[in-house]
Amino acid sequence: MQKSVSMQTSVLFAMFAAVCGLLRAEVEQWVYLPLKTSVVSNTVTRTTLKATLSDGKVTVTGISFLDYGVLDLALPVVSEDGASHYVFSAIGNNAFKSCTTLDTVVLPQTLESIGDSAFLDCTALTTLQNAFPPNLRSIGKNALQNDAALTSELDFRPVETIGEYAFDNATQFAVADNCLTFSNIVSIARYAFGANSAKSCVNVKGADFTCATNVKTICGFRYTGFKTLKPSLPPTVESLSSYFYSGGLTGDIRITNPKFKSLMQDCFRSTQITMVDMTGSALTNVGNMAFANRTITNVTFAACFKGFATVANWPFFYDMSELRDVRLRGDPPQMSAIQWTKSFYAAWRMPKWNARWRQ
Repeated sequence: MQKSVSMQTSVLFAMFAAVCGLLRAEVEQWVYLPLKTSVVSNTVTRTTLKATLSDGKVTVTGISFLDYGVLDLALPVVSEDGASHYVFSAIGNNAFKSCTTLDTVVLPQTLESIGDSAFLDCTALTTLQNAFPPNLRSIGKNALQNDAALTSELDFRPVETIGEYAFDNATQFAVADNCLTFSNIVSIARYAFGANSAKSCVNVKGADFTCATNVKTICGFRYTGFKTLKPSLPPTVESLSSYFYSGGLTGDIRITNPKFKSLMQDCFRSTQITMVDMTGSALTNVGNMAFANRTITNVTFAACFKGFATVANWPFFYDMSELRDVRLRGDPPQMSAIQWTKSFYAAWRMPKWNARWRQ
């Protein structure tokens, strides 16, 4: 008898543990989101969304039915049986991809992330309300790519990471004072704001990292046409990826972070900058054509600098026709450590440089 009771208790215990496990796991279900009252039928219509529930947080993963082209994600989410209400914390990968009837989205204050391709090819999307909410930390790759009709003003200050091609060909969105302002940004992936000049936002004229004290990696501004970058380079940046900034950028570039080690190819190609000073960095090598333009007159390298990357016949100093002064700073100077390349001395492309280094 005692053994039977013990077995029953064990079975009940196992069943309880299994139920608890199911509650903790992600549960995918269809949920309903009430929208505006229909003017035609004067009845409340509903949008059907697919979502996952995990640890009390809801991630929208898909859509089955959309009414009016308006999606208000700030409203409570009601489970299919009407018994439970939730709020959205994330928009999942591909959630509204190619939803061409969607024209307005209201983002909830509780939103923490927008997944890869979440609004990719939403060609009718014109309005993102509450963009971006204070808790939003990540925007995935291709998140709003090809949303060329989007005209809302976007606030990037809460965002920490932006994936590649996230706003490529989203050409009409606006920002305050025509400047992308970042406060919490850590990394911006390549082509985040446009892969070429025809696919970059026409309303953005610069980027401000003044309050971005944690930024480590920046790319993403290729062919944006931005003319201002504040400060000239954030002091915390440790690497610049290929095509970091190609466009109308002017002024001087100073790399001051002693942890800065990577400057990839074509970083400042075709910009309008006039001076580059890498004195305070730990930069030992520079990618090919990193500063290829016809406006730079002065370049100063750090004492630890060792050499140049070369691909075929495209050296670091390619097409720098205005270059006059090249210096290596340090105590003691490490001139003998520099590795030269055969294609380095493209003298016919640097007519104003005397081919000598100064210390």
